[in-house]
Amino acid sequence: MATAASRPFLLFAGGEPDRRDDGMAIVSNLHRARVFVQIPPKRREEGPLLDANGRPRWHFRTEQGSAVRLAVEIAKAMGKEVRVIDVNRPATEGDPVDRYVTAETHLPVLISPDGRRLEGLESFVPSRLKRFLALG
Repeated sequence: MATAASRPFLLFAGGEPDRRDDGMAIVSNLHRARVFVQIPPKRREEGPLLDANGRPRWHFRTEQGSAVRLAVEIAKAMGKEVRVIDVNRPATEGDPVDRYVTAETHLPVLISPDGRRLEGLESFVPSRLKRFLALG
């Protein structure tokens, strides 16, 4: 049986399919003042973006994506392993989503190997993440 120290932290967040046509790529590259100028989104080829395996590509929304990246970067710097799990995609091996995430869970949620939880966007700040990861 694996000890708590040898198991990864689990990080749950909710993803969505990449639609290509929402204009986010354009808006994210513009200065705030220029966002108010009407710029039609650049249409790329039709159909969903596909990953290397031919499946539709998914991404995390801006806020959750930032929280996930921050947690993964801090964990990596601390030598901790984090397994990121998208609660909106079907699981391939067992389903930890059923075990750790309920309807009342505020995503994202980081679960330590010993079962402690860091939950909600407001918790994903560097100081809290470092303290949480250091105890695991």
